[in-house]
Formats: sequence, C-alpha cells, structure tokens
Amino acid sequence: AEWQDRIVSLGNRFMAQPGHAKALDLLRQAYRDAGLEIYELDSFAPAPVTAYREISMAEENDPLFGQPLPDVEIFPFQPNHTQPVVTPEEGLTGELVLMTTETLLMRPRFDDCIGLIDTRDGQWSREFGFNWKLYAGLGVKALIVANPEGIDKIAWHRVAVQINAILASVPVNYVRLAATSNIFDYLGRTIRLRVRVNFQNVRHTSILGVMRAETPASEALILPTYYDAMSVLPDRSPGTMQAISIGTQLCLLEGMKAYRSSIKRDVIFAGFGAQMMNGACLNALLSVLGIHGAQGDENALVKAFQFGEARQLAELEARQASSENRRRPLRTDQLEHEHKL
Repeated sequence: AEWQDRIVSLGNRFMAQPGHAKALDLLRQAYRDAGLEIYELDSFAPAPVTAYREISMAEENDPLFGQPLPDVEIFPFQPNHTQPVVTPEEGLTGELVLMTTETLLMRPRFDDCIGLIDTRDGQWSREFGFNWKLYAGLGVKALIVANPEGIDKIAWHRVAVQINAILASVPVNYVRLAATSNIFDYLGRTIRLRVRVNFQNVRHTSILGVMRAETPASEALILPTYYDAMSVLPDRSPGTMQAISIGTQLCLLEGMKAYRSSIKRDVIFAGFGAQMMNGACLNALLSVLGIHGAQGDENALVKAFQFGEARQLAELEARQASSENRRRPLRTDQLEHEHKL
C-alpha cells in the first residue's frame, strides 16, 4: 500500500503527462538502490496529447464574455479510434441544455445547443443513454457528461465502457467531454468550447534491472510491470488500480534482496511505459532483442544479458508466430465489420 500511495501521488501517468516521467524516475531509483544492472531502451509511440481544452462565456452582455469559466474544467474523452477530439479553431458555440427525457421529447431543435448529461441514476434518457451517435443525429453540437456531486462520482463503466457508450471504434470527430460539477451552474447560458487533441509521437523508456545469480545462469525470471496509466480521460489518469502492479514489483524487489546470494536464475525487473498504446514498449524491446532482427550472437543487448542463446530466441519467435496466427482471423473479422460501418 505504501508503494501504491507513492505512485498515485506522482499524478497523471498517461503518456506525455508529468507523472509518466516521474514514475520512470521512481523505478530507476529503486533499481539503483537495489544495486541492479540497469539497461534502458528509448522508443516512441503515438499517443493523444491535449493542446488546449477551454470553456468560456459567449454572451456579449456578460462580464465574463470571452473569458474562461473560472470554476469549470473540461476534459476530452479518448479518441474515437484514430480520430481525437477537435473543435474548429474558433470553437463551438451554443446554449448549454440538459439532455433529459423531457427535453429530448419536447425541444423543437438541437442544432443550436451543446448537450449536458447528468450521469446520476434517473437523470438521463434510457432510450438515448450515453450513445453520442443519437445526440449527434439530432444536431447537438457537442456532448458533455457531468455529475453535480463531482467528476469522480461519474459511473465511468456506464458512460464509456458499455456498448453504445460515449466511446466508439469508428474514426468520427464528434466533441465528447467530461466536466467538473459547476458546469450545471451555466445551464441555459451560451458557452464556447475550444478543444484540440493531437496524436503525437511520445517518447517512452523500457527500463530493465538485472539481479545476477552468483553462478552464471542460462535462464532468467522476468518480473514485468507497466508504469503508465490508462483512462477514458487522458488528462485525468491517476491509475490507482494500475499502480498495484508497480507496487507489487517493488515489494518483490525489496524481498528478494535478502536472498540475492542464493538465487539460481538471473532475475530481471522490467518496467514498460507504453502499455496503453497496444504494448508498444514490449514490441520495441522484442525487436531489439532479435525477434525481428539480429540473433543472440549479433545483438549487443542480448550479449549483455548473457542468456540470449539463439535457441531460446527461436523458441520465443515461434511462440510469437503462433500467437499471431491465432489473432489473424479476429483482425480479419474486425476489418470486415469496420468496412461495413
């Protein structure tokens, strides 16, 4: 629990966020303090990075006209497949309207409004739910979800994970945001949203700490963890549950130090920083280790570990090929469904 609390206290660990680099520093220091041999591999992977997320008053007769709303913060959702959330440069302007069942039945038009959904039970339309496509079909310019009790009270599994939720697997640019609770104070007011999220090539580092057996070993025990954190809101990614993995690894490291003189295999503590992008960190490491290139007698990193025999690499490559063959029909089905959409 102590390690988990320390990790969570680092802040947002989504790729390109400050906590991501701090988590790497924490692992590096822990490996150094334990006297491990440290190897690092820098790689790049695409990740959504928010350039700006602004909400302002758009009523000319209001003293706040053109100014950010002082007590409201908005957060864009994950991209729809490869399409991140982007408003026009001048923003989207509209009346903030609560999307209740009554509003959806009685309001004559929706192309002049920005929709707000109260995520509490009984406050949203069971027919429309959080399916952004239905609201977009009415002409709603953008969709915001919020809870008057606080953003942490939003039932994220219902809003973003279930089928027909606010995330989609098709690359459509429809503005979907979450907001802090004071957004409800501006119902009926005309507001402006300016949001831009870009995919950027983000640096991430795979760090390996090797605890050597006193007798040279031909096998190694690998204890991996991921120090990045995933969230439906990239700008709010505390990764509380995901911190358990890092904390567990570091507890194992502390415990194994006492048995260092008696271990029969080398132990490799591995920290990866791009799990959220389809395990790009691990794929990059496998490539360097020779799975798609040089074998053990040619690969400097494999030589450094001193257990990367060609036979072991060949076995690992065969297992990877078998896994690839099992996944291929699934990807074919996915492509067919996306083509139909």
